[in-house]
Amino acid sequence: MKPRPSPTISGDLGRTSIASLLWSLRQRELSGTLAVHGECHAGVSAGETLVSVERGMLAQIRQPQPLDTLGSVLRQQGAITGEQFDESLARLAAREGLQGEILVAMGACGPDAVAQALRSQVRRKALRLFALESGRIEFFRGADLLADFGGERHPEDLLPLLWPGLRAYPEHGAVSAAVARLGAESLRLRPDAELTALGLDGVELAAVALLQAGPATFAALTGAGLGVGSARALVALLLTTGLAEVAAEGPRRPASGVQPVFQQRPVDPPRRISSSNLPVVRDLGVRASVPPPSAPPQVIAPRGAAPNLRTRLAAAEARLAGMQNDTYFQMLGLDPNALPQDVRAAYAERSALWRPEGVPESAIALREVHGQIQGLLDEALAALIDDGARRRHILEITAGGGTPNVRRGQAAQADALTRLHTAEVCLKCGALDEAARSAREALVARPDLTGAVVVLVTALLARDPHGPCIEALGWVTRGLKLAPDHDQLHVLAGRAHARRGDPARALEHYVRAYRINPTNMDAVRELRLAAARQRNGEARAAEAPGTTTGGRLLAKIFGR
Repeated sequence: MKPRPSPTISGDLGRTSIASLLWSLRQRELSGTLAVHGECHAGVSAGETLVSVERGMLAQIRQPQPLDTLGSVLRQQGAITGEQFDESLARLAAREGLQGEILVAMGACGPDAVAQALRSQVRRKALRLFALESGRIEFFRGADLLADFGGERHPEDLLPLLWPGLRAYPEHGAVSAAVARLGAESLRLRPDAELTALGLDGVELAAVALLQAGPATFAALTGAGLGVGSARALVALLLTTGLAEVAAEGPRRPASGVQPVFQQRPVDPPRRISSSNLPVVRDLGVRASVPPPSAPPQVIAPRGAAPNLRTRLAAAEARLAGMQNDTYFQMLGLDPNALPQDVRAAYAERSALWRPEGVPESAIALREVHGQIQGLLDEALAALIDDGARRRHILEITAGGGTPNVRRGQAAQADALTRLHTAEVCLKCGALDEAARSAREALVARPDLTGAVVVLVTALLARDPHGPCIEALGWVTRGLKLAPDHDQLHVLAGRAHARRGDPARALEHYVRAYRINPTNMDAVRELRLAAARQRNGEARAAEAPGTTTGGRLLAKIFGR
């Protein structure tokens, strides 16, 4: 490995935010490599991230762990299948080339899809930088430390990354500092501010239109329909880029120039604009002095979820749904050969993105989804850093499982079988109510469990020996749809029809049960009883139209 040159500029993320850093690189059109040694949350190191820039354009990013591989991006975009993704990983492990080249050689996708995925991959990696709370930064001007990283480069403009990055973390310390700087005063756009390239849309454009009409306070931005989180991010974006400045709101005078006495108020002293409002950060390691932070204004959130919260909730729910079919390795973006330190680093990165405490307390649904995602990440960490648990998980994957959905299915099946066993024991002991309850619980877990239907119908018939047995008939009909050739279900169906006063249909079910299983003693017993009724002259109902086949079979079986 070649020795690194001395950094041109060094600084601290606690004093210079990622947004202002990227904005400065873009405005100065610098080329070189930015090294970020960040900490995500509670002092947990996220490792070193290298960002290569070419004339202020984002060229390449190398993360300390492969969280957003090219294959995973293509798979999420639907460009390749899961089987093609797995085969590309196998060939990648065999050092057959880069993953994009392997997928094109396989015919899984074309070069255009790979190029589009590479751009998306770079953007995703860049957005992860906005989660870093603190750490050390170094810039090596004119040195490309990722020259040997490999892969085709597609430079991206840094400006469109600022808004989604700040909006994703509205509670970040840098955002809070910008909101505190604004305080209860107004935000005023600069006359030459151009906002079209920031990627604002929807209600954000309405807030921009409000600012273009004149200075606006934080409360006015939220009152225009912008959510509190989005308003915080917008203030941080405009102040960081220098496209807006803090302006004390002076007394409003009527057009005639004469101000009524009751409208007079002391004129606020002119507020000095600090150097941190300049569009270009002069020194990446030093931030200009900022006035003492004041408490943010009390803002009443509009009714309904804020648009940015709805967007974040939809993204979190989609992520949680996708994790249900992921193994622990896929949840952390790792391969089965990852080392324990790689597992911990990947966990720290993912956990920083989905920690519930990073969500406003008012967003209860979003906090709950983040908590569920965090719970799955905790499970993945516990399973992959323990050797025994890791081996068991690999065996689960080999057997075609290892995902939360498969585990839930297995747990539901085991729970259903346990409840079925309880129902059978209760039925033998004469506890009919408990047997019926356990059988119903088993059917809730597994609706296709015909054994539970048998126990439930048997308990219902025994519990009400003289009733119409409507519920029992309904359950046995459902069971026969699941298993048309289940002999015991046909016996129970015959008993239910007999209770309903339909001996002809009852006899048909008894005959069907005997044909399916001649050793079914319940079916033989019912047929003997039918033959006895026939001998005693009570077979008139059985000789009704449609039952002659049953009568001939009785005669054949019993020699009558």
